[in-house]
Amino acid sequence: MLPPLNALRAFDACAAAASFRGAAERLHVTPSAVSHQIRQLEEFLGVVLFERTTRRVRLTSAGEAYLPPVREALKLIETATDQLARHRDRQRLTVSVAPSYAMGWLMPRLPRFQVAYPDIELRLDMSVDYVNLRASDVDLALRYSAKGVFPGLTAHHLFDEELIVVGHPELAARLDGRPSALCRERLVEVSYRGGQWRRWFASAGLSDAVPEPALRVDYDTVAVDAALDGLGIALVPHPLVSPHLADGRLRSPFPTRIEGTHSACHLVYPEERRDDPTIEAFRAWIVDELGRGK
Repeated sequence: MLPPLNALRAFDACAAAASFRGAAERLHVTPSAVSHQIRQLEEFLGVVLFERTTRRVRLTSAGEAYLPPVREALKLIETATDQLARHRDRQRLTVSVAPSYAMGWLMPRLPRFQVAYPDIELRLDMSVDYVNLRASDVDLALRYSAKGVFPGLTAHHLFDEELIVVGHPELAARLDGRPSALCRERLVEVSYRGGQWRRWFASAGLSDAVPEPALRVDYDTVAVDAALDGLGIALVPHPLVSPHLADGRLRSPFPTRIEGTHSACHLVYPEERRDDPTIEAFRAWIVDELGRGK
């Protein structure tokens, strides 16, 4: 059995104030109420906790032994309660985003979002499927579209999806700026972007080139990792590699870029939530992140 919590609070207050009156002032109750709580606790424990005098009280040896664990327990309860209250007050925001962009672009930047908006709990729904934003707990999504038309949704254009050629610096250097040299290299292709290398060669003026990728992977992020590890030359969305280009871990040996499969990325959410402050916070933050250029 546990003693009553109010009795423990009265015990802690009496020990701190060394009087029932002082404890009563701390707890905003009457001295007789404090005296009753202490008697109740002593009866429960079967020991005397205080030596009483006319105006003061002093802990007995039993009271001195009992006080530290009681204070620690009360502090733990207070801390847990504060944490729960803060969690209750946090606002939750769920974002639907394709796994490649979630892992390769968004997640590395989330610490900055948490610093900027500590009261918003951000959750990622990583899926290639389009989520019904009105029939799920997802609040907003990053979606790709050439036309940028999303019926019933407010859409903000974030960036055009451009694919660029990247490779490990040593591998990129030996190409010597010659697109034709790519025909002798290991090309990395993302499965759902089949035919994109052919388009790139055509844009670079090599319409007759028939590239045969040496490595096919399922996700853009895997293609980026392959390029970082020197396993081949990849054709991937620029936003996914901008940090690696900035720190020199990758190089883009050619200026030629082509439009991606879906052309442009948009931030979308239901029209009726256009004034939602949590959504506006995320929109402002992601626009600022894109402006960083890395």
